[in-house]
Amino acid sequence: VDFLSYWYHRWSHRVNILWAGHITHHSSEHFNFSNGFRTSFFQGINRIIFWAFLPLFGFSPIILIVIFKVSGLYDFLQHSAYIPKIKYIDKILVTPSAHRVHHGKNEVYIDKNYGSNFIIWDRLFGTYRDETEPVKFGITSAYIDNNPVTAIGGHYKFLWQTMLHTPRWTDKIKLWFMP
Repeated sequence: VDFLSYWYHRWSHRVNILWAGHITHHSSEHFNFSNGFRTSFFQGINRIIFWAFLPLFGFSPIILIVIFKVSGLYDFLQHSAYIPKIKYIDKILVTPSAHRVHHGKNEVYIDKNYGSNFIIWDRLFGTYRDETEPVKFGITSAYIDNNPVTAIGGHYKFLWQTMLHTPRWTDKIKLWFMP
């Protein structure tokens, strides 16, 4: 489950239609427990679609629900700017330090530390980055919207408007799946 969580999260940063559901979580320029609640209905739908095939491979739906709840709680607790690096645990688990890096818009931190619970996936797939400089939180674009209703749909609106102005049908479709 943690392996799939890593890939779901990584694709949520690399595929436009998934990013549209995930961007709200990264849009705050502050990093605290409230970031754990900054999510959209669409991200929940994306997750369901992504995880729905696991029972076909023999995973018990009840066990999966328990794992997702425990993992979600751990994910929530990672959103702290006050917990420092934890020397030995940082090598095994995704800690608040590693997750701060993930939320950073500093150039060195972009597209790093996608893991949910275990940091091994980032180390194995070359997306690990240690926290080496103060983290600037938020997204790199100039988009700012403090209205939660419009913020949740902001990137979808951008994609739709861009698609309408894109001349070729193949490019219209690619737009939804490109980084």
